[in-house]
Parts: sequence; structure tokens; C-alpha cells
Amino acid sequence: PETVTQLYNKLVNKQVLRFYFRHKSPEKYFSVPPGEFYKYPKDNYVEFLKICETAYEATITGCFPQFTENFKTLDLLYDTPIIDSTSGKSQNYSFLHASVQEYLAAYYISRKKPDDIKQH
Repeated sequence: PETVTQLYNKLVNKQVLRFYFRHKSPEKYFSVPPGEFYKYPKDNYVEFLKICETAYEATITGCFPQFTENFKTLDLLYDTPIIDSTSGKSQNYSFLHASVQEYLAAYYISRKKPDDIKQH
């Protein structure tokens, strides 16, 4: 990678591929270029966007939403008990790194219409 964005594109793509390698057939992901997440199969792209939305909401609020039991982390979130410093509540998930969370939140924002982005 020549840029930080390219680095994160590759990292995220590899983590998602790793997830599907363990849980499903990964063959359909080998041809997806890093950063072109919209080329994932539709259901999987929707799962990816949920993770990006979670990154955005967690960045804005400082808290993770409650997840359903069948929520897929795509290996971008880890099940780790942590204490939120603002609310004091126990959380069950965290991102690989804060910078990965920021990258995914930025991806989420980049896919929104300007009027749909929350003003903060």
C-alpha cells in the first residue's frame, strides 16, 4: 500500500475474507479489490454496512448499540468485555483499533447523501 487509506482497504478486506473463510465459502471474495466493498455479494455488503454504521454511531455516541444474537462481526469487532468511560456500562464489543473504527465510520459517511449525515 502507498497510502494509509490503501492500507485500511487491504486490512478490512482481509479481515472480512478471514471471517467468511471460517464461516462460509470465501471464493466469491477473492476477486473483490481492496476498498471496493460494494462488490461484495449483496447480503454481505449489507452486513458490512451495518458494521460501518455501528462504527459511526459508536464514534458519535461513545457507546455500542445492543446487537442481536446473529449479528456478524466480520472479524472487524471483537467480543471483549470493556467498560465505557462515559456511561460506566459494560460493553461486549470493540473494534480492532480506534483507527479502524474511524475508517469504517468515514466509509459509512462517504456512502450517505449530504442531507442524511447527522450534523454534530
